[in-house]
Amino acid sequence: MHITYASDEFLLATKLVAQRRKDAADIVVLAKRLHLENASASDLGQLVRRYYTDDNVLEFILDGNDTDRELHLLTVRAERLLTNHRSGARPEVPTTPVSAVRRNQPPPRERS
Repeated sequence: MHITYASDEFLLATKLVAQRRKDAADIVVLAKRLHLENASASDLGQLVRRYYTDDNVLEFILDGNDTDRELHLLTVRAERLLTNHRSGARPEVPTTPVSAVRRNQPPPRERS
């Protein structure tokens, strides 16, 4: 039997792109496991780009056509989440998708 599983880096990249409310704790744990708890938004963006190399796919996932800007906003949120966690502050958990903020629309209902 051959078992395949996702690496911690890939899981973190996926959770950074999704940034659902329920991903916040996983982002913190995975970043710590990968020694990225002090990562900058730029570092996190590079991690995401390592796994999401096709802009068309990323555009589809992020639901927008300015992937660089949207990815930057996501990684800034994640950097704040990690900073707040380190300082013991209540983490800022993203509640509204970037695409909804960009279009000034109400957020869609989260699926589990």
